[in-house]
Amino acid sequence: MGSAAGDAVKVKELEDEVKSLAEKANNACISHATMLRNASQTTKTRYASFQAQQRQQQRRNGGGESNGDIAQVVAAIDKPLEKPTLSRFGSLMHSRKASPEADEMVSSARQQTAALQRKLELMEQRAAEQRPAGDLDTLHKENARLRERFKILEQRDSDLRRRLEKLEAASKRVER
Repeated sequence: MGSAAGDAVKVKELEDEVKSLAEKANNACISHATMLRNASQTTKTRYASFQAQQRQQQRRNGGGESNGDIAQVVAAIDKPLEKPTLSRFGSLMHSRKASPEADEMVSSARQQTAALQRKLELMEQRAAEQRPAGDLDTLHKENARLRERFKILEQRDSDLRRRLEKLEAASKRVER
């Protein structure tokens, strides 16, 4: 019986470790997605300011454009700014290259998660082979409880993401 309790403790420890590694990988992905959104917003802002400048020039010059002017406009849109502009949020308004350490961290976290998942499945198989049939009901109850908890955590995660999107939208409105 001590072996089954030890296995249960090991399974619990491995589950906790898998969860923490999954959270680390998820946080790395979320920070990368946020960086991409910020870069996209910067591009949109630059394009809008460029359009406003072009409209002002057209009003001053009487509205006539030649094909050469259009080519200059396209070239100016495609050309990156020499110096990135900063807002009150500082460096969040221009894109940064992803560090190689972050990519390595994500890949190693995924590998560790996969290895731990394999260990967990192996331990569950061994434990299932050694347990008498009476423990099957206990396992089903625990499995149902864990599934409910997983659903609750997924709901909480989706609520947090929804809140984050609302906050980002509000900050964009404030910046305007």
